[in-house]
Amino acid sequence: RVPADEHRWISLLENIDFCGGNMQDINNFAPQDFDKMFAYWSSRKESQIRKLHRLESVRLKNEMADAMRKRNNADFKYMTEKAAYLCIHFGNERYDFSVIQNVSQFKSFGNEHGQCIYTNGYYNHPNDVLLICTDHETGKYLSTVCVNINSMSVTENLGHANHRHPEAEQIKQVVLENMQLFRFAKQAMQQCRDE
Repeated sequence: RVPADEHRWISLLENIDFCGGNMQDINNFAPQDFDKMFAYWSSRKESQIRKLHRLESVRLKNEMADAMRKRNNADFKYMTEKAAYLCIHFGNERYDFSVIQNVSQFKSFGNEHGQCIYTNGYYNHPNDVLLICTDHETGKYLSTVCVNINSMSVTENLGHANHRHPEAEQIKQVVLENMQLFRFAKQAMQQCRDE
């Protein structure tokens, strides 16, 4: 039985080709039972598609697991290197300051405020601690402040989109007035390493 519908013939040939069947085999072009042959190759194609989807699903799960492992490793490394600094929180009647707690925060603050703190890997800078400065009353983001723990100085103080905040000097001054917190944290980290 040969179907009159040429679309079914084309579909059969596409299925055979997709499954890597022999395109030169005369039995594929003049089958005894077209419907049976069509069902066979359609079933094989569906089976291969399901298999490809399963493989793709496994590949995506593995990629996601690798990404999570890398992120978790980066978080672990950051939190280990900065453990004593993570609890630093200070402020005054105008500003509140807190240390960025993990790599995810670097990414979210970087994206949200148009800064390169995540893309430039500031969480990997062993001598820098980044603070987020917010308005004491509203909680609104004002600036990201980078403290170098070797020189105990403010090396960067940038607002949204890496622009200088109008109150940058006042923000820097408050950080410098609280530099003893970083000195204590540095001493605590050194004592832990020495033990």
